[in-house]
Amino acid sequence: MYWKKFNVAGPTRLELATSGVTGRRSNQLNYDPARVSKIIHISRADSKRKMHLFFMTKLTYRLFRQTPAYFHPLMKIAGSFCLLFLFISFQNQLSGQVPSFRAEVQAVEVPVTVLDENGSTVPRLRMEDFRLFEDGVPQRIRDLSVDIHTVNVLLLLDLSRSVESQSKNIRRAAQDFVRQFGPKDRFAVIGFAHGMMPVQDWTSDKKRISKSIGKLETGTQTQLYDAVQTALQSQFKPMEGRKACVLITDGIDTSSERTLQEILRSVYRKEMCIYVISILKAVKGSMERYQRVAYVARIMEKIGETDYLENFFRKKEEEMNRLALYSGGRAFFLDQLSDMRSICSQIALELKSQYVLTYIPESVPPAASQQTIRLEYKPDPRYQLIYRKGYYRADTGIRR
Repeated sequence: MYWKKFNVAGPTRLELATSGVTGRRSNQLNYDPARVSKIIHISRADSKRKMHLFFMTKLTYRLFRQTPAYFHPLMKIAGSFCLLFLFISFQNQLSGQVPSFRAEVQAVEVPVTVLDENGSTVPRLRMEDFRLFEDGVPQRIRDLSVDIHTVNVLLLLDLSRSVESQSKNIRRAAQDFVRQFGPKDRFAVIGFAHGMMPVQDWTSDKKRISKSIGKLETGTQTQLYDAVQTALQSQFKPMEGRKACVLITDGIDTSSERTLQEILRSVYRKEMCIYVISILKAVKGSMERYQRVAYVARIMEKIGETDYLENFFRKKEEEMNRLALYSGGRAFFLDQLSDMRSICSQIALELKSQYVLTYIPESVPPAASQQTIRLEYKPDPRYQLIYRKGYYRADTGIRR
C-alpha cells in the first residue's frame, strides 16, 4: 500500500504514482472526486485573475487621481497603457493554466501468482479474471501487469546444529539461486542459529554474495522467529523495487522470544513475501537420534503421547506454511535435499515474472489499522492463488 500527495490536473483523469517509496511504475487511473480522502489545497486561475484585476484597477486609479497636478497628462496616459500592457500579458499567461488541486489518494498493490492443478504457474493473466475483496467488500481492480522491476531478496539461512550435516547443501543452493537473477537485482545474506550472523549487506555483486555465503559458520540453538523479526525490521527499510525473503530452515525454533503472531504482523507492515524452503523431512531422521529429543519422546510416551514427535514436526510444517502464505509467498517441503536447487530455480522464476494487481479501496481505512484481502480466480476456482492476505495502514497516511 502506498500513500502519496499528488498535483492533479483536469476534472476526470488522475496520474497516480504507485511508486511512492519503492519507485515502481505509474498507472493512469480513473479519478472520482468523491474518493479523494483529503483535499489539501485548491487554487484556481479564475480567482488569480480576479485578484490581479483588482490590483491593476487600484494602480490605475491612483495614477489618474492621486498623482500631483504638475505631472503632464501625456505621462498619465503613457503610464496607463503600460499598466494595460502588463495586465493583458499576465492574463494571457494565466489563461493557459488548468485548474489544479492536490489530494491524498490510497493505492494498494497485491502481488499474485496463480498455480494450476499440477502446481505450474499460469501465464497471461487478465484483470477481468479476478474478484478482489477488502474486509469482505468488493473492490474494483484498476490494473494488472507483470512486475519486471528490481527484486530485493534477503537470504535467511538456518545454520543451527540440527541442519549442520546439510550446511554445505544449503550454501550451494543459495549460491545457485543468486546466479539466476539479473545484474540490477540486489541481495543481502544473514545466517542464524543462537543469534544473527549478518555477513553481506545489500549488493548486486554476485561474486561478493557467493563469497559471503561460503563464510557462514554453523551454531547451536535455533532462534528462528527472532531472526526473522530482526531481519524484517533492520533489512527491509524503504527501498526501490520488490521485497522478498527466502528462508531455508528446518522450521524448528528452540529459543526465540518472539512468536509466530508477531512475525505475521511485521510481514503485513513491511509488505514483503517470504518463500520458505523447509528441509525438516530430510533431517528429521537425524534429529530423532539426538539424545535430548529421544529423552523428550520417551517422557511423552509414558504419559500417553505416543505420536508426540510426529505431531510436533507436523505443527512446525504448518507454521512455516502459514508464514509463507500469509505474506504472499510459498512454502516448499523437501523430501530429498537434492531437490533444493530445482526449488530455488522455481522461486527465482516466480519472482521475476510475478503479476501485480492494483486497486483503490472503496472506503478509506482508519489510520493504524489492518485490512484483510481476499482474491478469487474466476476461470477455475480449483487453481491456487498465492497473494498477500492483507496490509497495514500506518498512522500518518503517507506510507513509510
